[in-house]
Amino acid sequence: MEINKTIIVTAIAGLISLIACKKDNKTTNPTPPTTYGVISFHLHTNISNNEDSLTPSGLGFPIQDSIFTSVPSHKGYVNIMLDTAQLYISNIVLHNTNGSNVSVSGQYILKYIAAEGPYILGSVPTGNYNSVSFNVGLDASANGMNPSMNMADASQQFPGSGAGTTFNVFNPPATFTSSAGQAGTIAPMWSGSWNSTTGYYFVNVSGFADTSVNQTGKYQHFSYQLSTATVAINLPAQTTANAGQTSVSVSTSNTMASPAEMHLICDYGQLMKGITSFVPPNNTTANANTATAIRNGVANMFHYEKQ
Repeated sequence: MEINKTIIVTAIAGLISLIACKKDNKTTNPTPPTTYGVISFHLHTNISNNEDSLTPSGLGFPIQDSIFTSVPSHKGYVNIMLDTAQLYISNIVLHNTNGSNVSVSGQYILKYIAAEGPYILGSVPTGNYNSVSFNVGLDASANGMNPSMNMADASQQFPGSGAGTTFNVFNPPATFTSSAGQAGTIAPMWSGSWNSTTGYYFVNVSGFADTSVNQTGKYQHFSYQLSTATVAINLPAQTTANAGQTSVSVSTSNTMASPAEMHLICDYGQLMKGITSFVPPNNTTANANTATAIRNGVANMFHYEKQ
């Protein structure tokens, strides 16, 4: 009986040892490290279907636009020229085709006329991004920030400069060289002396419109500014119909000098579509009806550029 007990105990010990060895030999597959690439916006300045830029005079191209159906004109269009087309973009969220969302809300973008991009957003996990959400305007913290404060989130590269010169988006330089090598100006994004109560303009647009019914060159200056309340922009998923592609691919080869680009159009025709007159007092956002029309237009002024 003692021999049998010894055999049984030995067998059990061997079985336990074998199970333990199998457990020790079991390997787990480690989670692969997340890889990153740099993504940017490529932002076009348009008036409806017409892309705009600066001419040597400092004005945009004269554009005949038929979108202003409420403005009196016997020609069915209004001649319009921009000299300033600036806005802030913040609270940016990129949407991946795998269902994940990547927030780059700490980044502030100042879009200005004649400079298309790239406007660097930052480093994001590699993958395919098919839509984007953002605010036009600034969050309360940024809106109360003194222009002289040069924080990391306020540093924006000049579009087209690669990893070159940067500037403070809350206190931009008065002049710049565009991505096409053209000289231009950046208008102040506040009125008079800056103070934290009024903060910054979220949108700053100005130019000239022909107010004659036969469009014979009777130009009137207009000037529109919005502040205080941000406007949320939620673009739909990219498709071949609305973007010419289904997503923007970001890989490790995308760097600050060679970022992936999401191409968007900033359509100032849609921004001003609700305007009924460019004649004073309707030519500024001091007029309540004009201010409402401009604010309502912000939500419709962004769409993808077809690739």
